[in-house]
Amino acid sequence: MAEVSLIEAFQKNLIATRKKMGMNQKDLAGILGLSRQSLSAIENGKVKMTRVHYLAILSAFHIWNIRKESIYECQK
Repeated sequence: MAEVSLIEAFQKNLIATRKKMGMNQKDLAGILGLSRQSLSAIENGKVKMTRVHYLAILSAFHIWNIRKESIYECQK
């Protein structure tokens, strides 16, 4: 039961979290293999976030951080 609450909370904060990560919808949708419109529907609560969406988005955020760190290291 707690897992559902966690996913719902994550969905409610998805836009703010994505922006904090420095990502736009196109970036995140591309990593997830979704259209920007599909991601927008998830972000705006028109489509309920599933456990698969949740895990994929967490993984995408992790991949994005690794890319940013790699770019930063290459610039040193």
